[in-house]
Amino acid sequence: LLDQVSLAFSRGWQSSARYLASVALPVVIVGIAALRGGVFGAGDLFLAWSMGTFVAVGVGALQLHSSHGYRFQPRAVPSRMLQLARLGIPMQLLTLVERAPALLVPVLVTVIASPEITALWYAAWMAAWAVFTAPVVVGLAHFAEILKDPESAARRTNEAIRSSLLFGGALGLVALVAAPLLLGLLGPEYASQSAAALRILVLGLVPYTLIQSYDAVSRAKGHLKEAVMSGSVGGGILLAA
Repeated sequence: LLDQVSLAFSRGWQSSARYLASVALPVVIVGIAALRGGVFGAGDLFLAWSMGTFVAVGVGALQLHSSHGYRFQPRAVPSRMLQLARLGIPMQLLTLVERAPALLVPVLVTVIASPEITALWYAAWMAAWAVFTAPVVVGLAHFAEILKDPESAARRTNEAIRSSLLFGGALGLVALVAAPLLLGLLGPEYASQSAAALRILVLGLVPYTLIQSYDAVSRAKGHLKEAVMSGSVGGGILLAA
């Protein structure tokens, strides 16, 4: 929600500040524990990560207060809640259709193949997702700009595609060149068996950019049924394959 508000007010840098704070805290906690010889379990790591998200929310509250004088005052207004639900549920359905295949593939691979293959694939997918964040973030801004000026949809779409390919391409080039090094941080087996998968996944930046631009225009223009149907067909083909 904070990300959407920052984009709506053309303050995208606020999101970067929040994410930097949310990442820095768990890294510092784990680093201090490592220097002191502490041993972290899974629960400890999850707790450190969750603390980072609470810090991000705190930073966001301070940002909103300083820029708009906003203070969190929870209220239940039935008419407003219904209005938000009517607008938000179809939007969320499109997001779900877009993200579901990537969440279901690891489960299918684990069941059909093995947990070991899933681990090798998932490491590559997480590294590739760092590249795909470029069209995701640009797509959010793209959606916001079209809402402000519907007549600029064609120009904004061209700009969004160029920006996504430029920034995502730069990240993808790093991933292509440094794939063994990046995955080698997890262990030699990942470097030898997941590097090729990462390079193949990075090639998906181009179609993923087009999908994000298409979805942004569909959201802004209210063509959600069409976008959900096309996304469902694409996701179904992926899962079947």
